[in-house]
Amino acid sequence: MGKKFQPVDDFFSQEIIGARRFYLNMGPATRGPLAVTAGGWEACAPEYRVSRQDFPYFSIELVVGGKGEVALAGRTQPLMTGSVFCYGPGVPHTIVSDRTDCMKKFFVDFRGRTALQLMKEAGFEPGVCGAVSGVSRITALFEEVVRFGVHAHAGAGRGAVLALELLLLALAQQRVESNVAGSARSTFDRCHAHMQEHFLQLRTVSDLAAACHVDAAYLSRLYQRFLGQNPYRCLGRMQMGWVAERLLEPGRLVREVAQQLDMDPFQLSRTFRRVYGISPRNFIQLRCR
Repeated sequence: MGKKFQPVDDFFSQEIIGARRFYLNMGPATRGPLAVTAGGWEACAPEYRVSRQDFPYFSIELVVGGKGEVALAGRTQPLMTGSVFCYGPGVPHTIVSDRTDCMKKFFVDFRGRTALQLMKEAGFEPGVCGAVSGVSRITALFEEVVRFGVHAHAGAGRGAVLALELLLLALAQQRVESNVAGSARSTFDRCHAHMQEHFLQLRTVSDLAAACHVDAAYLSRLYQRFLGQNPYRCLGRMQMGWVAERLLEPGRLVREVAQQLDMDPFQLSRTFRRVYGISPRNFIQLRCR
């Protein structure tokens, strides 16, 4: 039988500003069937730091926002959106969030006789830090694991394992060699940071490409590669997220928000509906209810 681990307060880091986390079976046999033990999503606080010399389970983590760094077996590497790192029994690790651009990340812990082999086949065995393209796809699979864990029921354990197996298969497909991705990744990070800072002023992908001194077609390929969606859709989501926040304020009118964004109200309504599936006016009615 594998060593049993009892949940304690410091199993999960307390240095967070938000989280959706779960425990399932914390004591599966090391040589037993694959089993998910815990996992979740975390928004790190500026002082977030996890340092362990050992860990009883295998673990995979995906960074979906912000920056940080991880030291695996003494080797320190930067973390950013799309970074995936893994650890497990006998792998010392330290995870630190950037203090000004705090990380948001998913993680899943598991154990079983096939666990290590599945990780190796995915190219993410314990001690490896790499990157993936199509972050939205990997994020969706992490969400499935979390959904089974958080809404525990009779089939939660089995569902979480199936989602984990799909996640490992997708990681194998989406893995990006770091030595190949280096320059492209730096360009993407620079462009995406500019979008995040100036999304209210940007009107087209060409505007972003010009501001970052890259070709628009190349920029689109970078977004597909590292974020799994085109930059136009990403820009629209950022802008409509801002619009939705404004519309939640009492007394706000669609035309007023459109003026603030320097956008035609019809164009704003069309984009809002494409992103959220309802019109701004219907969104306001839901707010009022």
